[in-house]
Amino acid sequence: MGKIKFDEVIKLFSTYDDRFLVHHLLEYAELKEKVERANEQSFYFQMGLENHKKRLRVMKLTFEKTRRYFNHSTLDDLISKSASIKETMEIKKACEFNMISRISYYFLKSDFLYHKQLIKLKSKTSELQSIDYYLEHPEELLKITE
Repeated sequence: MGKIKFDEVIKLFSTYDDRFLVHHLLEYAELKEKVERANEQSFYFQMGLENHKKRLRVMKLTFEKTRRYFNHSTLDDLISKSASIKETMEIKKACEFNMISRISYYFLKSDFLYHKQLIKLKSKTSELQSIDYYLEHPEELLKITE
């Protein structure tokens, strides 16, 4: 696995629009390394090792789901979906907010920001690789997040 300099990591985290990808990747990499070196971890970490392995699988599947969606969507698809979500948000915003509608609105807002991030990413690359690929080739991650 290649090395990324600390100042490059800070730069990546300061770029809000690409942060979800970098954050997910770094969290996955950290947990993967801890699991691979489980005998060097605390007693409590070792006791929860099976749960940590499950979490790694879930993180990988989550990234893979995003990757498949990204790779099979065109820029126009993402823009259209984003516009549709924005329109729904405007309709909900015009209505009176109760607790359920607020929850619904914030889920929509989260989905809108997610699509906005994918649109920006799509302008830099047409295809995402697997999560393990970016761990092995961190320079490729830098190319799409700068």
